[in-house]
Amino acid sequence: MPQKTDEQKAARKAKMQAGLKTAIQVPLKTMTVADEAWDAYQNVLINLPGIEDESIKKEIFTEAETLVHRASQKIR
Repeated sequence: MPQKTDEQKAARKAKMQAGLKTAIQVPLKTMTVADEAWDAYQNVLINLPGIEDESIKKEIFTEAETLVHRASQKIR
């Protein structure tokens, strides 16, 4: 967009602001999903002791821990 006049500059700024507000929605939604994933992890840990099959329990715990570790590395 041209930026020669004050009106053009204002129009460009308004378009940029609108674009940024739209662009930020997807990452923000992803953060919401990540927050829900943390709650799900806590639920896994709460319910895990109720599983009697030790091999399944170990498999689920290992997978949950791997996912949490991977996620924590990405947010640092």
